[in-house]
Amino acid sequence: MSHSEEQNETRTRLRERLAGEAAHLPAQILESLPDGVLAIDAHWRCTYANPAIGRILPGCKHGRDLLLGRDIWKTFPSMVETGFYSACRQAMAERTRITITEYCASCSAWLDASIHPYEDGLFIYLRDITPRKRAEEALQEQAAEIQLLYEAGRLLGSTLDPNQIYDGLRRLIARQMDCDSLLVSSFDAQTQLIRCAYAYVEGEYVDVSAFPPVPLAPMGRGMQSEVIHTGEPLLVPDLDERQKKMTVVYHIDSKGTVRDKPQEDKPRSLSALLVPIKLEGQVLGIVQVMSSRLDAYTDYHLRILEGLVLQMAAASRNAFLYQQTQAELRERERVEAELRKSQEAEHRFQTQLATLLAVGNELSLAPSFDELCRRAVELGRSRLGFDRLGIWFRTAEPGFAQGAFGTDESGNLRDERGQRIAVGDKSPMGTILANKIPSLSVTDGPLRNHRAEVVGQGWHILAALWDGEEVIGCIDADNLLENRPLTEEQQKLLTLFASTVGHLCSRKRAEEALAQHQTEIEGLNRHLRRAMTETHHRVKNNLQLIAAMIDMRLMDDDQVTQEDLRRLAACINTLASVHEVLTQEAATDGEALFLSSRAVLERLLPLLKQAAAGRSLQFQVKDTRLSAKQGTSLALIANELISNAFKYSTGTVQVTFHVQDGTAELEVCDDGPGFPEGFDPHKTASTGMDMIESLSRLDLGGKVRFENRPEGGACATLSFPLST
Repeated sequence: MSHSEEQNETRTRLRERLAGEAAHLPAQILESLPDGVLAIDAHWRCTYANPAIGRILPGCKHGRDLLLGRDIWKTFPSMVETGFYSACRQAMAERTRITITEYCASCSAWLDASIHPYEDGLFIYLRDITPRKRAEEALQEQAAEIQLLYEAGRLLGSTLDPNQIYDGLRRLIARQMDCDSLLVSSFDAQTQLIRCAYAYVEGEYVDVSAFPPVPLAPMGRGMQSEVIHTGEPLLVPDLDERQKKMTVVYHIDSKGTVRDKPQEDKPRSLSALLVPIKLEGQVLGIVQVMSSRLDAYTDYHLRILEGLVLQMAAASRNAFLYQQTQAELRERERVEAELRKSQEAEHRFQTQLATLLAVGNELSLAPSFDELCRRAVELGRSRLGFDRLGIWFRTAEPGFAQGAFGTDESGNLRDERGQRIAVGDKSPMGTILANKIPSLSVTDGPLRNHRAEVVGQGWHILAALWDGEEVIGCIDADNLLENRPLTEEQQKLLTLFASTVGHLCSRKRAEEALAQHQTEIEGLNRHLRRAMTETHHRVKNNLQLIAAMIDMRLMDDDQVTQEDLRRLAACINTLASVHEVLTQEAATDGEALFLSSRAVLERLLPLLKQAAAGRSLQFQVKDTRLSAKQGTSLALIANELISNAFKYSTGTVQVTFHVQDGTAELEVCDDGPGFPEGFDPHKTASTGMDMIESLSRLDLGGKVRFENRPEGGACATLSFPLST
């Protein structure tokens, strides 16, 4: 038992003793006692009351004489429903002593009554113990506060989760006062924004993630803003009256809806307590407790809430520091993981670059352009790890791409050189071929085969094949076979691989074009050498022919006439025209082994017509292919026959050349007197006839017929086989 309890027990025993002995005390002692003394007879009439009664019982302040001789229950009807009345009735009936302590509402005081039977009535000793009771209540409240704060510290300090801290705070508050709604808000001094961190509204938890931040209002325009400005708590007994003076008011219902006016048909808060959350003198937020009753809170409640908020602030600070530490640890772990990942990726990429260099060196040894493309697909899959690859090249016609080699749907190498597909301008391949970007990646798109048919869905990367600053094609990689996502590293690797392949393709094309050009030059050189040999041989033969003609003429007669010189000049012109035709043929096909019969005769006949001084010359020539020797002999014979026709006739000379059944015929007809009767070219002493006979028989393997036409005029016909 404590010292104060022992004192109270001693006082109670003394009071009971005095009450029992009061009837025997002298009157002057009873009159001077500070406690009230009252004597009542069997009819509940007051027979004695000392002066102290007037200070204790209501209605006696104007004198104790008002009580004497009167029924005390009629004088104090409000006491009939009290425990004091029941105790008096019991003591009167049982004639036993009873002690009772009770709060008297009509007296507004705590009374300690000791009731003793005396003769046929009661002797009552009354003492006002209100100061002691208030002290006890204060001690109890203090003890309760200490216990509450202890529990708060233990409860709030047991978790590092802010929501659990706020929920624990709500349960502690609800034990001491109304807590229909609880709002916890944070305040950022830099942004001057108030954000709701926790909301318990009308018995329900509300998700605060959608709540808008509230700007700090000027002083006097919002309750939360006022608490932040002043740093002092706020007790609001009537929210409606208070909000009439505010310009910034928000109402939140149990669904989390924020309104500027309350809903009329819904319960709402009528009184509130607001306490700042402070650490080191800085306001970090506000705790707002609300009740649906008017004037639901007192200063005591405000003091309790301040103590709880202080505990909550410390717990929240610990939670914040813990979460900050955890966040820093997670960030550190993330950064370390990212660093390891980056280092691993860098190592893989360096390894891939070394592999790419080796692959590039191996591809540079490809013997041909097609072999280069084939090996690029094979090595790109086997050495660089790509799932499927395909190589495509731009075509001269816009909007199309030409295939090279690729991978089929089973993972086998496929020859796609004969495949040509249409490419849209806005398609991934069209974007690459338009020289817009070096590469692009499609994370979820259609995967196609070499005919542009969709064969699946997945990832694919396209990278440009570069020839300097121009895109010549692209490499397409996808994940159809293994369905693994294509990474950013693979896109970079494919871009570098495509650049290498593009450079090698351009170089191989140039090498093959150069080799082809070199082959063509060598062929032209061979043709030129043969043409020069043939020309040398032909010029030699022509000179020998001219020399033979001169010798033949000199054997007939030592005198050379102008006619002989003209004939010789005509032969030389004939040979020159044939040589010119042969030279043109050599320029066309690189060799002068064959020539056109029409080209020879069409070049010769105008020369003869010009020499005939305006004579008419008609000719029909069917083209055929002649050897150089045949063309030369044909031209010389035609020159001689046509010259003779102009010489021995005056009209039109007709020339016809045609081919039938492998035999060529040259027919020269005129309208002159014809050949004399018995004409025999073998017996005719003529250089021209000898040359005709020699060339037709020896060079052409043919013969010449000389006949007269029925309608008049001579006709000479040369026939020879083309296969000679």
